[in-house]
Amino acid sequence: MLDALRRFDPRRPVWVRDGIGQSGELALAPSLRDVLQHSDSVWLEVPLAVRAQAWLERLRSMGTDIDVLLQTVAESVVPPATTALSNWRALAANGQLHDALVLIIKGYLQPNLGASQWTGRQRVVQLATLSSDAVELEVDRLLAAGAASV
Repeated sequence: MLDALRRFDPRRPVWVRDGIGQSGELALAPSLRDVLQHSDSVWLEVPLAVRAQAWLERLRSMGTDIDVLLQTVAESVVPPATTALSNWRALAANGQLHDALVLIIKGYLQPNLGASQWTGRQRVVQLATLSSDAVELEVDRLLAAGAASV
């Protein structure tokens, strides 16, 4: 798998995203799993309000009402607590769509994942925006810093 990913640009390291446990599982070969667990971990994080605004803009551009999103979440394999869902619906009904999305992201889409499986170095990098340019710039900066420390 790593060799296949490296074909895109063999000079750059392969980045692997640690997904949310509720989204399913991928069984990795033990040797790959062990290497990943001991590798460096970087979490690229964008402010919650910025992510909620992006969700809101995306829903509007698709012509999707937030009630459709809430119904889909309610019917998911691992639905949120009934009280949380009621709170989100009340906020949406009062026109507080951004606030509802902040709580949906924080409490359901990206809950506190608890202890990381990584045992290598871990760090969080704060990004101001969701733009691909911002992510690319930060990744290039991290790679340059890593190359300089070798």
